[in-house]
Amino acid sequence: MDNSTVFPCAEKSAEFFSNLEVPDLQHSPLSMRGLLASEELDDEAGEVALMTSEGPTILTFADKLSADKRQMAKDATLFAEMVANTSGSIQEQPLQWLAAYREAMLHAGWFMTSSDRQSYNTSKRDITMDSVVLEIVASVAGGNAAAMIPLVSRALDKLKGDEDMITLFNNNSTGASKDSCRILPCLETDNGEAVTLFIGLEYNKRTDKGGALFWKWDNETMDITQVATMVNWNERVYQRNKDDIHDYMGISSDNFFRKIKKK
Repeated sequence: MDNSTVFPCAEKSAEFFSNLEVPDLQHSPLSMRGLLASEELDDEAGEVALMTSEGPTILTFADKLSADKRQMAKDATLFAEMVANTSGSIQEQPLQWLAAYREAMLHAGWFMTSSDRQSYNTSKRDITMDSVVLEIVASVAGGNAAAMIPLVSRALDKLKGDEDMITLFNNNSTGASKDSCRILPCLETDNGEAVTLFIGLEYNKRTDKGGALFWKWDNETMDITQVATMVNWNERVYQRNKDDIHDYMGISSDNFFRKIKKK
């Protein structure tokens, strides 16, 4: 699919990078995470599930996704988080934060086809985080749902079985009045096209009724807002801007992701 018309030209990208607010890497939580020893991220057996602790963001890769596209995914998502965080708080200024995130993703070669925030509604009184996420995947992914649903399901199962990651998720998804997270399943079609779905969730303080249920919620007391959209990739744009992205981040994105252990 030719999606080149939605992406910025070189001149627009140059202007964007020249106007970016330089992050304070010395005092940023992101730079502190960079001091952690990163695990080997390649997985010869198949899919990999990774998580940053800024948000947090969960990336999960299907086994066909090439190494260069995995790197593009890590760079783009971390870069967008860092840029958006300079624009304001996701809890206090979610529209402003998301607009900055979406623009940064665009200059990193990812086009989010929508950024509409909607209330999540369900007829069920008791719901779990994983059931919410999988229902959103099924409703948005279209023809890719058959591949994305098991990919996301396995990633969430891995997360539930990893106590260190659960603690990281708990500690870093929390804001003043809202919790939030982002989930991006990435796969490659048979014709080599990379496909991603962006799922962003904001929700008021959860009631944790047990890790096995992955944060069971009473829907009568929960206020859940979702952003769910397909994402188009353009590797040419990423390669053109890669040096600027790396200069802005100040350190390899590999150091900011941790692998979610297999159960």
